Parts: sequence; structure tokens; C-alpha cells
Amino acid sequence: MSNPYDSNNLNEYNPYQAPAAYEEGYQDDLVLLDEPKRFGASAGMDWIKESWRIFKLNPGLWILTLIAYFVITFVASMIPVINIIVSFLNVFFVASMAYIAYRLDMEEGASIADLFAAFSHNPMGQIKIMLWSMVPVAISGILAAIFIPNITHLSSDISIATLFVLIILLAVIPLLMAMYLSPILVMFHEMPALDAMKLSFKACLVNFFPMLVFGIVFLIIALISTIPLGLGLLVTMPMSTIATYVIYKNTLLG
Repeated sequence: MSNPYDSNNLNEYNPYQAPAAYEEGYQDDLVLLDEPKRFGASAGMDWIKESWRIFKLNPGLWILTLIAYFVITFVASMIPVINIIVSFLNVFFVASMAYIAYRLDMEEGASIADLFAAFSHNPMGQIKIMLWSMVPVAISGILAAIFIPNITHLSSDISIATLFVLIILLAVIPLLMAMYLSPILVMFHEMPALDAMKLSFKACLVNFFPMLVFGIVFLIIALISTIPLGLGLLVTMPMSTIATYVIYKNTLLG
């Protein structure tokens, strides 16, 4: 596959167009908008409904995929050296599950083998997402090292503890927004990791209220799903990954 960032192709490269190598596996309409679409708060409920619709297209596949994911990550966590990079695998699986959701949504065939799709489509981009995400984490760690001793000695001062929590949130929330859709953008469009994170952050920011509604309602549904021996999680956990595709499709595609 040719590199779209090669100097000979740089002037012709369009980051908002699906790469030529994906033409057979991806629909022609996978073209990003110049700006993310804005939705009202009620869209959060629509995204949950659409995620449920895609889950129902092949519930058996989603449950098997979830089980396979847990088995893989559990086994990997038991292997020396490999266990260090287990957390890196999550971005790959998020992108791969979005690919499964895409294929089902387009009424194309999907299989459990698609769980590994992201490992063969721009894998370095996924690794770079994880590396970039470590920057705010490192900053938060430094701040924690500075503030925690003071909080320990001044535990009665609620304002200091509150300030510390706010500082951590200011680092974590933007990071989550930047990482939410970026694995999909890196895989589907071969966007540079940092550009993908910026676009993901922007899409989440302009749709803050529907994302908030989605998060609150889905959390309630997930908590309820744990009641019947946790079996409901076999539905809600796949839906949470399907939702990343749904939100990507609704906010970023024309």
C-alpha cells in the first residue's frame, strides 16, 4: 500500500477521504466532514437506540467477540513482558469492533476474525495514539507527586483536595474525549494519530450535551444490566463499543 504521507503524494493527500487501499472493504461514503455535526441533547438517546439496533443484527457474534476480547487480554496479562503492553491493545480492539459494527450496519458479512482487523490496518497509528495519551497522564502524575504530600498534611483543607481533583479532571476528561473516536479515524481514514485525537476531541466538545445524556443514560442501563448475575453486561458492553461507531458515523460522516 502506498504511503499517503510520501512527499510525492503529500499535495494530493486528503485526510478526510478514505484511502484507496480501503475501497474494496469500505463504502464510498466514508468521507469525513470538514467540521463535526452538532446535535441536541436528545441525540444521546438516539445513539443508544442505534447501538441497540446494530447489536440485534448479530447478537451471537457480539457476545463471542466480547468473550474473545476478555480471553485474549487475560492470557496476555499473564505473559511476562507482554503484560506491560496489554493496555495498548484496547485501542486496537475499539477500532476493530467499530469495523464489525460498520460491516453489520452496511449489511455486509462480519466474523469474529474481524476483531483483529485493526492490527493489520495502520497499527502504528494506534500505537501513536497510546503514546500521545501518555503525555497528559505523565503531567497528572507529576502534579500528583507535587500535591499529594500537601493534601496529606492538610487533609482538613477541603479546598486543596478539591483543587487537586479538578486539576486531574482537567487532564483526564480532554484525554478521554481525544481518545474516544481517534482509533476509528486512524483505522478507517489513516489519519495521523495527533490529528485524529484533535478531531475526536472537537466532535465530543461540540456535542458535549448529547454525549452527557448518552453517558448518564447508558451508565444507568449498564448498572441495571448487572442485576441478573451480570449477564446483562453481555449486551451492554458490546453496545458501548458499538456506540463509538454510531457516534463517529453521526457526527463526522457526511
